[in-house]
Amino acid sequence: MVRLVWGLLGLGCILIATAFVETPSIYLDWRPAVLVIGVMVSFTFTRHSLDAVFRGILHGVADEGTIAAIRTMRSTTHAAGGLGLLMGLVAAMETSQGPSLDGQAIQSAILAPIYAVFVAELLIAPILHRRIAQQHLTNA
Repeated sequence: MVRLVWGLLGLGCILIATAFVETPSIYLDWRPAVLVIGVMVSFTFTRHSLDAVFRGILHGVADEGTIAAIRTMRSTTHAAGGLGLLMGLVAAMETSQGPSLDGQAIQSAILAPIYAVFVAELLIAPILHRRIAQQHLTNA
């Protein structure tokens, strides 16, 4: 129950921070979200089986294979954020007249790492650390 309260408090802080912007919808863009989630899923399943990922996330299995799969998800999510940043900056720089600050490209460049950190550290990392702790308890 205490974890839920702290989680809601953190989410509330994020929502309050977005309230200082005239249009909070600027934080929502499907392009970097698709990039981050798509790269995370595709490269995780390239390396690990679908079964290992789902056993670790949904069923609470804490063996070496599931922990490795969750670690891969976390690292590929961070990599996707960096890739999105670079792709957005390249898109902003590519115009016939030279570099320009294209709003949509810059927005995607900034949001991709934000989405990646959110997914990797606020969603995947707690699951990973919980599975590692479970594994240590069963091995002790």
